[in-house]
Amino acid sequence: MGKLLKKEDLNKFLYKIKTKQELVAPVETDAVRFETVKFISQIILDKIPEFPPKKYFLPSNDEMFQFRGSKILGTKKQPSRIIFGIRQCDVNAINVLDKVFLGKNPDPLYKERREKTTLIAIKCSKEIEKNCFCTSMNLSNFADLYFHDIGDSFFIEVGSDKGLKLVSRLKDYEYQTGPINTKKRLFKKDIARYYNNKAWKDAANKCISCGICTNVCPTCLCYKQKEFSDTKTDIGTKKRSWVSCQHKNFWEDTDENAMDFDKTKMLKHRVYHKLSYFKKNYRIGMCTGCGRCITQCPAKIDFVKIINKFK
Repeated sequence: MGKLLKKEDLNKFLYKIKTKQELVAPVETDAVRFETVKFISQIILDKIPEFPPKKYFLPSNDEMFQFRGSKILGTKKQPSRIIFGIRQCDVNAINVLDKVFLGKNPDPLYKERREKTTLIAIKCSKEIEKNCFCTSMNLSNFADLYFHDIGDSFFIEVGSDKGLKLVSRLKDYEYQTGPINTKKRLFKKDIARYYNNKAWKDAANKCISCGICTNVCPTCLCYKQKEFSDTKTDIGTKKRSWVSCQHKNFWEDTDENAMDFDKTKMLKHRVYHKLSYFKKNYRIGMCTGCGRCITQCPAKIDFVKIINKFK
């Protein structure tokens, strides 16, 4: 049993949300990306955002806390927000981040952001991203609300009490939902025996090590930490910032054990981490099939095509 919202009432529904807390959704600026909504008319639902909503949980340049000496002075209070228009690939990507940042030793900043965020997903009713292959990745629904386009209305699956509070006054409705279909598929997921295949080197020769693939990936989560000090106030700040395993400086170290930069090894590291290494530790794949790393790669490297050609 779910809920029913007529499309003509969607703007009213979103406006009501916006008056109570921050509303984030896909908007078009220089690109389609998740941003705080100023006007409901800004929201774009017929295009896949070029960047995931990861920055709302793990910002690219994140102040972790301030300190004086050995005493932690505290962290900034995080806002409550609703992210609307998120797709199933990005919802599953947040579940991947949860596995890492909400594990045995939860990250307090991530935990607060996660608890204060409500996810309203919308199903891709048609293929709107040619490189998406999410149907190959065994995705699940982790959203608080999941919108399905059924013509003149949205059928809404309720996934949590948080979500139910937003739609409790809507009409109950039953509807049998179907799977998402994509033309692009990843046929081989067990790629261990192909590690030394020449195709990886051929692809890496085209790579320019720009790091776009990791910047647009919804599950890349590597960062480095650095401390900054203010000599006037004697207050220090600890920050973390994204780093890319495709950049040479990612592997640089101050000791003699720094790993030699090899583009073939780096490409394989990224792909094998997504499809194999992470799964061994967390029992789920790290890649959610959004296809952004393929679409936005300036060298046109398509790891799905590479793997599908293996015999």
